[in-house]
Amino acid sequence: MKTCGYCGRENSEDTSKCSECGTSLEQAPARTLPTKSTIVFGVTILIAIGIFYCLRPKGLVGRWRTDTFLTNPTGHEEKTVNGYQTLEFLKNGSFKLSCLMKVQGGKDFVISQQGTYTIADSSHVQLNFTPLTNRPDMKIPLRVSFTVSGSQLEMDAITSSVVPEKTKYRRVWW
Repeated sequence: MKTCGYCGRENSEDTSKCSECGTSLEQAPARTLPTKSTIVFGVTILIAIGIFYCLRPKGLVGRWRTDTFLTNPTGHEEKTVNGYQTLEFLKNGSFKLSCLMKVQGGKDFVISQQGTYTIADSSHVQLNFTPLTNRPDMKIPLRVSFTVSGSQLEMDAITSSVVPEKTKYRRVWW
């Protein structure tokens, strides 16, 4: 006799369904547990995916910072200014360029400019600066070249100069 695992009714051996509740009396195949090698393989794949995610190229999105620089402003050679630039590219297509400066014997100040950006190709970005409030007619589109290598960004300097210059940034976060 076969006993129904659901309602407990005794059924004849040749019956495939319970005559009381209709539950199948056929035994389900035994579940097999994964082998140790299958588990090790699965864990290895998960670790590899995690490492790839952490080390993948991040592109421009994130915050970048230059090394600290020292300078003497024109006309104020007696004062030393040290500072650094930050450049932040957001996923929504906006950017913010800031320069923090500390004047020796004076106060700290920050110069910021923002706008939107568009990746033109694999080595060029179009920066569209938001017009300054005192000069709303002055729109500054600027196409600059860049390279990203790991946590380093090298970009055309965003200054007017006869000699082309590059600015080097390191990734602060992404």
